[in-house]
Amino acid sequence: MANIIEQTVAAINRWNAIRNDSGPVINYFNQGSCFVLSRDDYKEWKGVWEILGKPSDFSIHGYFGLVPNGKDMRLALFGVDQQTDSLNIAKNSSAYEDNIKELPYQDGLKAYLPISDKDHNNSFFNDRTQISEKDALKASMAWDLYKDEWVKQQDDMVQVFRIPFSDMNALFDYDSAINEVIMIMALTEREEYGTIIDMMLWGSYNGKLIWQDNPQDFLEPCPPYYPAPSQYHLLP
Repeated sequence: MANIIEQTVAAINRWNAIRNDSGPVINYFNQGSCFVLSRDDYKEWKGVWEILGKPSDFSIHGYFGLVPNGKDMRLALFGVDQQTDSLNIAKNSSAYEDNIKELPYQDGLKAYLPISDKDHNNSFFNDRTQISEKDALKASMAWDLYKDEWVKQQDDMVQVFRIPFSDMNALFDYDSAINEVIMIMALTEREEYGTIIDMMLWGSYNGKLIWQDNPQDFLEPCPPYYPAPSQYHLLP
C-alpha cells in the first residue's frame, strides 16, 4: 500500500496533468465549494511554527490533488507547512509523513449557510486588515456563479496556495471552541492579475460559521503568483 507521501505526490500529479483542461477542471470544482481544516491538524503545524520561534512569515502550502473515489476521482487539498516542504523528500520522509494533511472538499452550503449566534468580542480583530464579512461572502458567491466561465479563460491553472499561518492563528486563537476552519472557494480581484482564484477562511463553531469580523483572506494562489521551486518540493 502506498504511503502518504506517494499518495500525495500521485494526487498532485493527477491534478497537474489535467489542470489546464477546462472540462474536467470544472467538473472537479463542481464537486463542492470548500475545504475543512481541523483544529487537530492545525495544532501539528503550530508545533512546527513554535519550534522555529514563531516566525511571522510562516505559511502553509495547499496543493490541489485528485484522489480515487470509487471508479472516479475527487478533488482534495493537501496541506504541508513551509518548513517541511523546503526539505528534500527522500531524506526527510518522516517529516512529510507527519505534516502532510489531506483536507476534504465539501459542499459549501453546509458550511456557510448556518451562522453561529455565539457572542464574540469583535475587538480581537481590530488590529488586523482583513476582508469584510460581506465582501467575503460576495467573493464566494462570485465563485458559485462565474467559476465555469472563469475556468474556460485560464491557461495556467493554480497548482498550490500559499496560506499565511497568521490567518489560521487568528481564527483558531479567537475562541477555543472553534474546532474547524472552513476554506470557501472564491473569485477576487488583484490589481496585478485581475480576477483570480481565492479562498475565504472562516472559523467554525459547532458546525456553524463565526460571523462577526473574522474572515481571513491573505492567500497567494500559484500561479498567478510564482513560488520559489526550492521551497515547494511537492511540485512536479
